[in-house]
Amino acid sequence: MTDNENILLKKLENENMETLIKRGRGAELEQYCSWIGKSIHGTAREKACSLLSWYDSKTYRERLKKYENLKLKIDIKKGPHGKTVRGSISQYLGLKKIRPVILSKFNYKCSICGFEPEESERKKLHVHEIEEYDFDTSICELKGLVLICSSCHSFHHLYRTYSIATEAQMDELISHFTRVNGIESEDYHEYFRLLRYSWRNESMKSLDEMINRSVISDREEKVTFRISFDMPYKEEVIKLLKEKDLYVRN
Repeated sequence: MTDNENILLKKLENENMETLIKRGRGAELEQYCSWIGKSIHGTAREKACSLLSWYDSKTYRERLKKYENLKLKIDIKKGPHGKTVRGSISQYLGLKKIRPVILSKFNYKCSICGFEPEESERKKLHVHEIEEYDFDTSICELKGLVLICSSCHSFHHLYRTYSIATEAQMDELISHFTRVNGIESEDYHEYFRLLRYSWRNESMKSLDEMINRSVISDREEKVTFRISFDMPYKEEVIKLLKEKDLYVRN
């Protein structure tokens, strides 16, 4: 980094960045933006947002350490939606055989927030598939199954959640996230911003490419599966996948 960038990072270490955006500080922001090659045109808020974006991109690794021990974390599905083991086997096997085993294993409560609904409301508990997707081979590896509530589940597929939730629903979900983790809403928004830089900079594929490839894959690409843990009814699952030529050996 240049000397000006290092000076600017030191100046911003103790800044409240959200307040910086609200206050503006026009001439100062214009000078800062010029130091790092950002646009100095537009309103003070636009300049501050540009500066915040630069600051996040330079500091996200260290600042993400603050959120390492959150009970509920944010994630996105790194592969095409709809292409899952659960979606590739029969509903009877998934809902009537595997799901009851997972419900019992986790004592009919969310493994993250502890939500324990009445028996008639257990549809609010979801079996979440822990996956690892390889874009180069189009292999989706199923690595685990956990039981989580619908609210916690929303944060494991956050871009999809934002695409379908209303503003009021999203506000309630963010309140759930902050309650579970004992943090403020400002922390949630910072955490999400920093994760975006992590996904964009450290993934084998850029975030935009992952999203675009997922859209294409949903329509055209054949996805095959691998199962790397001892799941309930594993042999039956593998048999069904093999019948559809969708299973790859470990």
